[in-house]
Amino acid sequence: MGERYAFDELTKQMVAQQCRGADAPARAADIAAATILAGIRGTRAAAAPQTPAESVRLITKGMVAGLLVVEGDVAAAGIELLKALAELAQKTGTDPTEMLTWCLEGIAEQSPLIPPLKVSALSSAIDREFMGAGMLFNTLCRKAKEPR
Repeated sequence: MGERYAFDELTKQMVAQQCRGADAPARAADIAAATILAGIRGTRAAAAPQTPAESVRLITKGMVAGLLVVEGDVAAAGIELLKALAELAQKTGTDPTEMLTWCLEGIAEQSPLIPPLKVSALSSAIDREFMGAGMLFNTLCRKAKEPR
């Protein structure tokens, strides 16, 4: 069957190269959203073994990694991307709640690399925008810090 796609590295490179300055969070979220849309559609069309969940997690993880390289605002970009998920879910025929969880997982995977105060601010922002999702994010962050 098909191959697996390194969407995390692709997204990291695009964000690190194209996202600097005041509009970096919005631009990073736009890049991630476009990559999610293309990634899900492309892997389905290619009958790749990579699931939408895996693609979304990798893309979100890559967005955060790229922002960390350029010292961008991870919280602002994360919220911008999460706000775009309903439309992305509709365009890809994906459950929006599942897509939200996959994005939170991708962000949380990078949380050990983010200063704790920024993770806390991100969690609060997520909870303000998506009631109850901050608690899920905190759980995912704790899980990401556990030894594998």
